[in-house]
Amino acid sequence: DDNRGFNGNAGFVVTGDGVLVIDALGTPRLGQRLIATIRSVTREPIRYLVLTHNHPDHAYGASAFRELPGVRVIGHPGTREYLGSEVMARSVDYRRGLLPGDMEAFAAVTPDLYVPGERFSRLRIELGGKTFDIYNAGRHHSHGDLVVHQVGDATLWVSDLVFNQRVTFVGDGDSQQILEAQDWLRETFADARLMVPGHGSAQTPPFPMVQQTRAYIEALRTRMQEKVEAGVSLMEAVEQADTPQWREVPLYDENHRANAAFVYREMEVQFF
Repeated sequence: DDNRGFNGNAGFVVTGDGVLVIDALGTPRLGQRLIATIRSVTREPIRYLVLTHNHPDHAYGASAFRELPGVRVIGHPGTREYLGSEVMARSVDYRRGLLPGDMEAFAAVTPDLYVPGERFSRLRIELGGKTFDIYNAGRHHSHGDLVVHQVGDATLWVSDLVFNQRVTFVGDGDSQQILEAQDWLRETFADARLMVPGHGSAQTPPFPMVQQTRAYIEALRTRMQEKVEAGVSLMEAVEQADTPQWREVPLYDENHRANAAFVYREMEVQFF
């Protein structure tokens, strides 16, 4: 309630022939504030809104952009599964209960364009002399995740593939795909000069937040695999999952136990 649901990153690029926006924040009211921020910088029309994934802190502000003429929304094919699902209904109800005024104008937004369905395939957008490659990064964090590459600027918007100064959230994706997508990221964009995560500050090379996020995931996978192989129950494994070196990092209390439970179930499937 203190931050009105504003706990993720969003941004925009002014191209000379329109604006491309990356994520819409967590409520229609925050989406309106983002639009007002864009308008304080430029009067160029907003041409595209890229929703990197379906989680509410990144996507629920999109309905504010639907009120603007000519905005094309780009999403992951997995968004189709999320829209209208029970998972979405519960999420919307929770946010409406928490922030009723901010969510008053909420309506689900169906993308106009989808990035191709094969993992690591791309959709290219040319706008105002700038090139944006929007990649399908799989389903590592949600029903489907995108990465945006500003080609000429060597800037990567990696969304929740990487967290900085926060404990990541694993409970709605695939921890093995996180590691694979991070490998792809480092191999494909070795010349990147700026990386913007979904949460926390942007970084310049060598992007230590990528290795930090990876180390957390790898350690959790190893620990939960050991618990499964030893016949330790889910409840006991989660109770034993405390990780002191991450304890003081923001979102540890909110995310770590849920992450441990999710990864335990992944390791259980893998083991059996």
